[in-house]
Amino acid sequence: MKRIAIFNDYQLPLPAIRGGSVPTLTNFILEQNEKEQKFEIDVYSCHDENALVESKKYNYARFIYSKDANKVRFVTNLKFVLKTKLHFPFDLSAIPLPKSAKQHFMQEKYDVVYINGYIRGAIPIINIAKEKGSAIIVHHHVVTDVLNEPTIPGKEIVDKSDRLLFVSEFAANYARVGREKENSKMGVLLNAIDTNRFKFKDKFCVRKEIRDKFGISENDIVILFVGRMVEGKGALELIKGFNEADLGASVKLMIVGGATYSSKKVTPYIQKCFDEAKKNDNIIFTGYIDYSDIPKYYAASDISTLISCCDEAAGLVGIESMAAGLPIITTDRGGIGEYVAENCKIVTQDDDYLVQNITKAITTLVQNEDMRNKMGSAGLERSKIFDKATYYVKFAEIVESIN
Repeated sequence: MKRIAIFNDYQLPLPAIRGGSVPTLTNFILEQNEKEQKFEIDVYSCHDENALVESKKYNYARFIYSKDANKVRFVTNLKFVLKTKLHFPFDLSAIPLPKSAKQHFMQEKYDVVYINGYIRGAIPIINIAKEKGSAIIVHHHVVTDVLNEPTIPGKEIVDKSDRLLFVSEFAANYARVGREKENSKMGVLLNAIDTNRFKFKDKFCVRKEIRDKFGISENDIVILFVGRMVEGKGALELIKGFNEADLGASVKLMIVGGATYSSKKVTPYIQKCFDEAKKNDNIIFTGYIDYSDIPKYYAASDISTLISCCDEAAGLVGIESMAAGLPIITTDRGGIGEYVAENCKIVTQDDDYLVQNITKAITTLVQNEDMRNKMGSAGLERSKIFDKATYYVKFAEIVESIN
């Protein structure tokens, strides 16, 4: 049985009791490993009392908590502010490992060290792992040219790693182009979700609960936006497209989210969305909704949207929408097309006519229930390949492929 050390960003604890997309993906590995017992895993995490309690449930994972992670985080964030605002010449390319974690890590011997979404903190971990003879996997979750990214020592990370994983072929290609030597180390591990969270024994009751909360009748058609309301995520374009569709009071647009996942702050961009929404009484802003309750909002909806105006590395909303059995209006930016298949979506091109294309797509789906049902069914079937059990299998295959 191979021994694995897992490092995530020290911002959020493991087990993933406080959410976060990358910690949640790590949690899938831990949960499935309890069932399949392929590995002995040490998890390095920032300290959290509730996470500590939750960790007692695991038999095949040991959690190494660092109370001094807060100090590292504070100093790193302070340096970032001083460098960007006052131009202090700090090196932000490698976040140091918390002292307590480093002491423990140096005493252990692992077959594989897996650095998940913590690329700015990778080098200190990699250097220790290399000295101990461990194989190294680095998992990158955003779209950047890793080898030329100014805030990380990309070439050193690639040279010293045994595998560099990305969340889509689109993201991987940023690093692959013209680099044959490094290509053999690069691969893709597609994102996943817990699809069971989007299944309800009594979907009608869940649907009614959310609709009653916002005064929506059962006969109304609800179009859903889930995500951060920031430039590039398409909320403003969606609101404009919905307004131009002018489909009457029986069609609602529900916006779930804020500036960040838990913020109530009204940014200038959000204010633009509010101002545009004043033109239509059928637009609902829910504000921040806890991630555990998000599946209920999918269940209460009839159409989902993923209007990215930037190059998404993946886009979990697409997988969630399919798992909920909803048709999707989306752009095909970045890696979205690798997740959301053609028969699950209507594509609106991200061009000068984006708003008009959104209007057309909304109108088409609102007026065609049969199309909605067929696309939703296709998405439900497609979502099965992005379940957490499959994610664990793919992860295990990658680990076992390293000698």
